[in-house]
Amino acid sequence: MIYTRNFKKYTLRMLIFALISEIPFDLALHRSFYYPESQNVIFTLLMGAVVIYAMDYFWKSNYNPILKLIAMIAIVYVGYKLAFILRADYKGYGIIAIVFLYLAKDSKISTCLALLIAFYFEFIVYGYAIHISYGFVYLSIPLIMLYNGQRGKQNKWLFYIFYPAHLLLIYILELLFL
Repeated sequence: MIYTRNFKKYTLRMLIFALISEIPFDLALHRSFYYPESQNVIFTLLMGAVVIYAMDYFWKSNYNPILKLIAMIAIVYVGYKLAFILRADYKGYGIIAIVFLYLAKDSKISTCLALLIAFYFEFIVYGYAIHISYGFVYLSIPLIMLYNGQRGKQNKWLFYIFYPAHLLLIYILELLFL
């Protein structure tokens, strides 16, 4: 979100791909074309982008610092509750994780601590029962810490298409092998 030149186009693109990804998400995770009880993670990322955009707006404003803090807490709270209401993936905890990572973006040590805290939300969302996949999210931390903060050359459409495509592949593999 911080690298986009046009926030409106960025959020519109995310909304379109969140909607496109919903059927593959429902098929892969719930074996149904429509499952209203959970929405894909792009909705969470979209809400998180809007929350940090609004936070950034207030932070850069000329308002009283106490008013800024109150506004930012209110923004995070609204995003948190909205993610629960809309049943977004990772629920409101995903919004909190995004906010932690955003606030820690200027320091490698803070980012590492924020990652440890943010990824802990996976345990909250999916329960405390031991599951083989729960710890794998922490394996991404060394890769994230190697990021140099610069945008590389990329095909942005490939990243948008990858998410629904990989969900469809998972669904097809489930049909073939289960």
